[in-house]
Amino acid sequence: MSARRVDHPLQPAWVLAVLVGLVYGLAARFVFDNQRLEWAKTAFAAMSVAFLFLVPLALGALVVTLASASGPRSIAFWIFGPWLTCLLLMLAALALAWEGWICLVMAAPIFLVISSLGGVLAGLIGDARRRARARATAALAVLPFLVAPLESSLLRPEARREVTTGLEIAAPPEVVWAQVVRVPEIGRDERADGFYQRIGIPRPLEATLDRDGPDGVREARFVGGIRFVERIDEWRPPRALGFSVAVDPASVSPDTLDRHVRVGGEYFDVDHGRFTIEPLGPARVRLVLTSEHRLTTRLNAYAGLWTDAVMRDLQLGICRVIRARSEARAGTLPSRVR
Repeated sequence: MSARRVDHPLQPAWVLAVLVGLVYGLAARFVFDNQRLEWAKTAFAAMSVAFLFLVPLALGALVVTLASASGPRSIAFWIFGPWLTCLLLMLAALALAWEGWICLVMAAPIFLVISSLGGVLAGLIGDARRRARARATAALAVLPFLVAPLESSLLRPEARREVTTGLEIAAPPEVVWAQVVRVPEIGRDERADGFYQRIGIPRPLEATLDRDGPDGVREARFVGGIRFVERIDEWRPPRALGFSVAVDPASVSPDTLDRHVRVGGEYFDVDHGRFTIEPLGPARVRLVLTSEHRLTTRLNAYAGLWTDAVMRDLQLGICRVIRARSEARAGTLPSRVR
């Protein structure tokens, strides 16, 4: 007859497992992103395979191993038991101002899935081999701290990504062009905040242009004071506007974006933008906005899914504002002009 599975959340062994897992996670986060200790700053990084994959793997194994001290646990617990510790760890990091919502949302899928994997590995070793499971869990707990210095000695790969969004606008090209080159301040009633704004991505406010022509300098401002300097390198009215993008570092504060997702930082930057206006009829065009950005992480493929989604959301929001303004302007023009 098989041993009874015990999964009651108020058992002392479970509570201890959650607390020990939380302490382990907080200690790992403190070491892996400590900017004050020189030895930690050079050998450890939170944006690393060692932290994002090996720490939750160890955390999951730790929770299942300790919780099993009072009896066997179910397969469901192996999978979902570590999630409580992961969620508490994220809330603690948020409360301690170690991370913002953006980083937590991006890291959550990895932490939850990999912690489940660690829990399943510990569970598969089985209660009959408790010593082996304890040794394996201890080894997993130490592993991130051994791998991190080796990983830090490797160069981070750089990836260039391009994101394109577009929509149709019922207005002549000249009208749309005027709304593209200069974007007066966007009111809150013109664009509702979406998911990415709710987790901390600033929304655009306005774009000014000092002078028309290929030598003009466009300045884009975002909520939170972030300022982008955009130097025009393509000027073909009313068809195309291209510009290099450089963030003003002094305009990006830690309160707006933390360093893991900071534009112009070591991991992420936006390089170039381009509007094209494609005629579809006498008074109808397709507006296309393309941007290029840089990623420099060891998780470029995964990080790229998030940065592409964020850039697509920002671009679509800007295009919708331009569409609404262009169509409103076109509606006031005499029919012979339209």
